[in-house]
Amino acid sequence: LVSTTNVERLLRLRLESSGFFAARFRECAGIALLLARSRPNQRMPLWLSRLKAQKLLDAVMRLDDFPILLETWRACMVDSFDLTALRQMLTEVESGAIAWTAIRTSVASPLAQSLSWGQISEYMYMGDVPSAGRPSRLRDDLLRELVFNAGLRPTVPRDIVRAFEEKAQRLAPGYAPQPGRDLIDWLRERLWVRQSEWGRLLAAIERDEGADAASVAHSVAGRAVRIANPDAAEPAIVAVESLPRLMAAIPMPLEWMQPIEGDSRFEAQNWTAGETPEEDSDEALSSVVAEWLRFYGPVSREFVADSLGIPAARASLVLEDLVDTQVAIVGSLVMDEGDESICDSENFEVLLRLARAASMPAFNPLPVKSIPLFLASIQGIAERANDEDGLHRRLEQLIAYPARSDAWESDILPARVAHYSTTLIDAVLQRSEMRWVGSADQQVLFCYEDDVDLLAADEPGPENVEQTSEAAPAGDIRDFFADRLGRYDFMTLLRGASLTPSQMAERLWSAVWRGEVTNDTFAALRKGLETGFQAPTMTDGAGVRSRSRSGLMSGLRTVSVPGSWLLLPTRHMESDPVSDMERSKDRARIVLDRYGVVFRELLAREASGFRWSDVFRALRVMELSGEIVSGCFFEGVPGLQFATPHALHRLRRALPEDAVFWLNATDPASMCGASIDALRAELPKRHATTYVVYRGSRLIAYYQRSCRDLHFRIAAADPSLRASLSPIVHLLTRPFAPLKRIVVESINGQTPAESPYLPALRGAVEVVLDYKSVVLYRANT
Repeated sequence: LVSTTNVERLLRLRLESSGFFAARFRECAGIALLLARSRPNQRMPLWLSRLKAQKLLDAVMRLDDFPILLETWRACMVDSFDLTALRQMLTEVESGAIAWTAIRTSVASPLAQSLSWGQISEYMYMGDVPSAGRPSRLRDDLLRELVFNAGLRPTVPRDIVRAFEEKAQRLAPGYAPQPGRDLIDWLRERLWVRQSEWGRLLAAIERDEGADAASVAHSVAGRAVRIANPDAAEPAIVAVESLPRLMAAIPMPLEWMQPIEGDSRFEAQNWTAGETPEEDSDEALSSVVAEWLRFYGPVSREFVADSLGIPAARASLVLEDLVDTQVAIVGSLVMDEGDESICDSENFEVLLRLARAASMPAFNPLPVKSIPLFLASIQGIAERANDEDGLHRRLEQLIAYPARSDAWESDILPARVAHYSTTLIDAVLQRSEMRWVGSADQQVLFCYEDDVDLLAADEPGPENVEQTSEAAPAGDIRDFFADRLGRYDFMTLLRGASLTPSQMAERLWSAVWRGEVTNDTFAALRKGLETGFQAPTMTDGAGVRSRSRSGLMSGLRTVSVPGSWLLLPTRHMESDPVSDMERSKDRARIVLDRYGVVFRELLAREASGFRWSDVFRALRVMELSGEIVSGCFFEGVPGLQFATPHALHRLRRALPEDAVFWLNATDPASMCGASIDALRAELPKRHATTYVVYRGSRLIAYYQRSCRDLHFRIAAADPSLRASLSPIVHLLTRPFAPLKRIVVESINGQTPAESPYLPALRGAVEVVLDYKSVVLYRANT
């Protein structure tokens, strides 16, 4: 059917209608910048890039010389296909050098079986809506016949199932809930915890939290109950809030309810006083079983009936209903176990993914001293950016991180952008939707307007902030903005209000620190730092008494607040569980993008809402969904560690051990002050006036008290010494608030005038010897 004479014609007829050609066209169009993005450096979702590429391809198909079509053909025929080898093989087939035989088999070959499962998996989890707007009859039949066909479904090892259940039930090390509210929330989520599982959960809490069983029972007293169903294999522990829903599915008389051990506030008659949902008993049981199965791998039908204490016939009907609705799958699911079992379909997808991951080569954790180098590599400190786009990306990594107002331009951004200029950040803010947002203690963070809802959840939004004389001046700052979406300079706001410049400035900055108002330039914050956030210098009536050109210009020059002020979006915090989980996932993605690998100690300095306790549940859900992975990536870090696939790929590669970089001790990438023993003994304390310098993963110098005390950990003849002086040069030459001079009082604890490191200092800055000290000035260039 295919020969050397017609192969090119067939390719010409068929290639452009294939998904392969469309994928290459999307790549070529992306390289040619024909797939526009909403803002620079923003990742476009795959589905959106596909949609844009398909529309572009349909539009240019009628053109006979569109260059991207020609480039796509070249990429396919030259870069991807080996036509020379194809022609050689076809020639050998035609000449008889290669013989072929057609056979029919009842069982697919290993290659065909893997391809078949890949096709089935694609349709099993597809989410595309049919173009006709209604479900396809073929798709339902395919799912029924093939996707849930036990003969084609792979099995998973029992140890994979066991590891999954330990994490899903929070029994694995580091996963245990904390006594009190966290434990009650977990019981409510689990619905029905068997007595044996409750004992294992108490042991896990004691292992992770150090709390004994008595204190744990006291923490849930009055909010959890023991159900002694005589038809069940063992009693169960449930949250009181779940009782009405469970009673709608499984009738439970009052005598079944008993206090858990150590509970002195047992009043079952009050616990069952809640209204039972008006729902059909079978439907209620189906819902309960479906939710309960989410915390198990493959189990037998008898296990379901015995655990819940329901008749086997009723359990079979409920499970068949779950299989019919594709909520669960049934068959031989566990490797080397022929018995039929049932499993939540999403959980089985997770188990298949875990089984594939387990077959990959094991990752050897890096030493704990590699954490600073890894963070510097992730955040672009080891290899600094050079332009506005690079700064934009660095700011995106630092979204929602609160830092001192003056630290951003004095230390944090210069450590990430070579030759940093104050105009760069103003350009980023002017050309994007990124905003700087004030917070408590005159700290500043960056975020996009759409991400305002992700900011600290425990801080009240502007709509419910109680206006007091101490927190804010009387009146709402929004009253001064005629258009809530508009931008106004300081003079425009002042003209529309019966306030003095000092009063207006006070109102604006108070609103800034409440997170209500911001400015479209960073220059306004920079000016506020210079003036102590006081009123702008202004002569009353300037530009009004005199109509002359010079008088008017003089009045304009006295206004010292640059940029335009604008209101930030009001924070609307929806409280339903789905919205809460999605916000937690978004916060988890932000810190994962910032650090690559996250653990409890690393998130201790994050804002409220982004700390370990705030995002841990989301991290656990994201791990089970396959978005991130958990494991031991750095030795010496206690507890769990989560990483993105991108970070894991970077960890597998060699880190830049020859890179020399510096950062402030309070930098987001700094490990100073972290409660990790191996690092605490080596690093200085986390002070704003301390700077650390690394060569790869080795600390080669640190400077305290704004470089008054210098500490070198390399010899004076070391070739890296000159690069290690970068923080000193930075303090004297930085564009924002540079130091006029640095008085060095000690070098390695000794008198600086006799130090062997002075020649290197002279090569970097101007050195003046004093009686007891060394004074450093900016070098004249």
